Parts: sequence; structure tokens; C-alpha cells
Amino acid sequence: MQRLVVFLLFLFGFHQHNDITLATTTSTRDSGLLDSLLPVFEHRTGLRVRVIAVGTGQALEMARRGDAEVVVVHAPELERSLVDSGYFVRRRLMMHNDFVVVGPANDPAKIHGLGDAVAALWTPEPICSNRNCGAARD
Repeated sequence: MQRLVVFLLFLFGFHQHNDITLATTTSTRDSGLLDSLLPVFEHRTGLRVRVIAVGTGQALEMARRGDAEVVVVHAPELERSLVDSGYFVRRRLMMHNDFVVVGPANDPAKIHGLGDAVAALWTPEPICSNRNCGAARD
């Protein structure tokens, strides 16, 4: 975490205003990561971060238009394309997703060893729930 805060300090050391806009995904906002990082960043820099959580495409479009100084999304190819085209100055990898399937030790779905979380979710009969909304495929 300290390396990320130092990177953010370096990245915004040139900024002339007292606030910046961060366009990010709802999943990043909902993860709690920003709740941990932004207070430290704001304290160290004196900058106030305005977070706008939208879909990946919307966040990238906001930044492309100049409506956000920072983007945290998960679309590597689109990000690289915007850097290559000159819309973005630099791209840094800061996190990745892991998909983990959790279940009872007796493995009633027989998914142990599949090595593919998506395949595990598409068992013949849904056996788990996701965000309290029913079957895993909802």
C-alpha cells in the first residue's frame, strides 16, 4: 500500500488545483480499497479526490474527454490503446482479480481441480448463491 501512495504522490506532485477526479469502477469503490488509500493520499498531498464510480467504458471515456485526471479500471487493452493514442500519459498495473470458488469439503458440485472458476459456476444445477440474489448465474 505504501508504494501505491508514494506513486500517487509522485503522479500528482505537478497538480495545480486542490482537487482531482478519479473515475473508477463500482467494484473498485465497493471493495473498500479507496476508503483506505484516499485519506492517506489526501492528507499527504492536500488534494481532495472526487470519486466517480461508473462502468469501465464510462470511466475511460470520462478521462479521454478530460473530465477525470485518474482512472482505475480493469480493461488492459483499452487502457493501452488510450496510452498509445496519446489520451493517457501513463498506465500502471495496481491490482488484479482472483476468482475463488468456495464450498464444502465434500465437493458436492465436483468442481475441485477444474482450474477454471467460470466452468465451476456453470455446473448443471446451481448450488450456491451470489449477493443474495439467487443462483450463481443470476
